[in-house]
Amino acid sequence: MKKFLNIDKLELSYNLDYECKSKLESVNELSFCNFTLIRKNNDSNYRNNFDIILVDSGLLFGTLYFGSYNVNRQKVYISVDNRILYSNDLLILSDIERKLNLELYSISKLDLALDFNYNIINKFYKLLKCEELEFIILNKKYSINDEISGLLNVSTGTRKNIHLFKSFYINNREKGLSLTAYDKLKEIKDNDNTKSYISDLINSDKIFRLEIRTNHTLLKDSLSKLGYTDSYLHDIIINRINDELFELYRHLLSRLIRISYNNNSYSLLNFLDK
Repeated sequence: MKKFLNIDKLELSYNLDYECKSKLESVNELSFCNFTLIRKNNDSNYRNNFDIILVDSGLLFGTLYFGSYNVNRQKVYISVDNRILYSNDLLILSDIERKLNLELYSISKLDLALDFNYNIINKFYKLLKCEELEFIILNKKYSINDEISGLLNVSTGTRKNIHLFKSFYINNREKGLSLTAYDKLKEIKDNDNTKSYISDLINSDKIFRLEIRTNHTLLKDSLSKLGYTDSYLHDIIINRINDELFELYRHLLSRLIRISYNNNSYSLLNFLDK
């Protein structure tokens, strides 16, 4: 039994000096040694949108955007393309930041996905029916006969077996921290294998994903508890320091769901790993 921790979404926010900001506002294309910025049509909520193209491979690294009409989104943002997150090209982010004189403000959006090569969803539902266990979901404890308001159960299937493919979802009230569990390999196949680079990397005939999605408003509480700064998390992400990234994942997971057994609280992972 194996599991793999991956970054599945990454948006970073920056402060940008006035000179560089003015330059970017006035150009349609800007080239550097490793990457090129190419202005996109203004079809979003930001006045300035650029694709970041890697020179060597021609791949899209991500998107840089700023000039929001939302008063709460007044930084410069880079959203890294999903394919890059599953490659070694993420290291180029440091060069992009340096060449554009970007000063990190925060990790504004982060999705962490823990992938298993066995069916953790079936295992979860077996645990849910175990009378010896109590589940703590969004800090509320549930016994075996309690209605669980914070857990959304979803299934699809055939007429004969309507619960053939199961998934579940937990979302906190602020809607900035959530957990979803699903069959990732099925999702990849259902979407014409457009993200086959994920299954190629994991190289397993089963991929069941336990994914945490968060934004900075909710993320900062876990960073504070772990003694991490945004700058430190930035370095952990770029350098793939998985032990410390996994500690963050465990802490975020514990805020969403835990299991109580014999008056002791445990991570859900302790039971899924067995």
